[in-house]
Amino acid sequence: MSLLSWNCRGLGNPRAVPTLLDLLRTYHPDVLFLCETLVSASRIDELRSRLNFDSSFAVSCSGHSGGLALFWKKPFDCLLINYSPHFINVKVSHVSNPVWRLTGFYGFPERARRRDSWNLLRHLAQDNSLPWCIMGDFNDLLTDDDKRGTHAHPPWLPHGFRSAVTDANLIDLPLEGYKYTWVKSKGTPLQIEERLDRAMSTSSWLDIFPHCRLLNVVAARSDHSPLLLNLSGQRYTRPKRAFRFENAWLKEPTLTPLVTRNWLQAQSPDILHKLHHCATDMDAWGRKIRLHFRAPIEACRKHILALRDKQDPASISRLLDFQERLSSLIMQEESFWKQRSKLFWLKDGDSNTKYFHAIASARRKTNLIQKLTRDDNVVVHDQLGLMDVAKTYFDTLFTASANTPDPVIDSLSQRITTADNEHLLRPFCISEFRSALFSMHADKATGPDGLNLGFYKHF
Repeated sequence: MSLLSWNCRGLGNPRAVPTLLDLLRTYHPDVLFLCETLVSASRIDELRSRLNFDSSFAVSCSGHSGGLALFWKKPFDCLLINYSPHFINVKVSHVSNPVWRLTGFYGFPERARRRDSWNLLRHLAQDNSLPWCIMGDFNDLLTDDDKRGTHAHPPWLPHGFRSAVTDANLIDLPLEGYKYTWVKSKGTPLQIEERLDRAMSTSSWLDIFPHCRLLNVVAARSDHSPLLLNLSGQRYTRPKRAFRFENAWLKEPTLTPLVTRNWLQAQSPDILHKLHHCATDMDAWGRKIRLHFRAPIEACRKHILALRDKQDPASISRLLDFQERLSSLIMQEESFWKQRSKLFWLKDGDSNTKYFHAIASARRKTNLIQKLTRDDNVVVHDQLGLMDVAKTYFDTLFTASANTPDPVIDSLSQRITTADNEHLLRPFCISEFRSALFSMHADKATGPDGLNLGFYKHF
């Protein structure tokens, strides 16, 4: 379970959404808070399905500044408490934890209005009925150590912010990784770095999530770093991906030679062995296609993390090069998959990507099993419990039980003639198999081996 907060500096920028999609693919947050979206609330609602979130709430920008957005996925549920152009305040529910309060915060950027930010923080703290976490861009420094560069802040600014944090009974969560979250004039004598973005909580919230971790992560071409708040304290580990044949691969010219070669080289004449032999090599081949951009993207991200704290001209130059390279790769990946996907959407008579994403999201939600009830009426939510309930159900369903069918059968009149019976009992022929298979949709009926009807129809 994790939350991601980012000052995105405008979602209208053509690089912003691909960068955001890359962050979501990399860190998989359950809740996302964005500030300075610089777009209307209706634009956020259009974006929600593309980002694969179940729900969202947004505050429209005012002219050419501001704008807030909060997205969340099930089983998280966020109930709106109140909002303004500088915060979104929600009550967060989850099946595994007590209810708590989350505030996405965007402090007044004008120095003359910092006191308004501090008073707003104190006002939000008055609702102390729930454990509370607040994160976002505060546009303020807690200490002088939160800044590196020229023009030190006047002492009254950090002092005023610290007083507001103390009055609100908030604890500043330690930041892991790079110390600063905002940079200006990188690579010049006027370079300034500050920690403007942070997450803070009450002690009661820390009692619920004692192992939480706040990480400073990487976004391509952004002066603000995103913050990832991992509630469980564990790094995200991607589950092992089961092999699934993708019909998009049928457009790849190297697929047919690969299958043909594997089919001929399989040691056993058994068809199941041949299929397994093909699937194994297709899995490795398909993984390389999927990693066509992900591997260099991850390499760029690692280089940026390693160079963040370097101040010599050579390192700064390399850092800027890697940031440019990362941004370019993300844009290329977005264009690559959009072009590939369009072939199939247009073929099926649907070129509306928003509509396609909405249907895909709805289908994912329909297929998601979040809970099952056991025979003893106990409701289970965890993955192992769900698997156990399903296995027990089918074990019982397909286990023979004692019965006496004769009284039922004797009461039925004979409807099948001798000729019908001979027709039903005759051996199957290849043409019947082929007719049944080709009457099914190419995307349907993926078997345990991961091969769907599209594979069989094509080969």
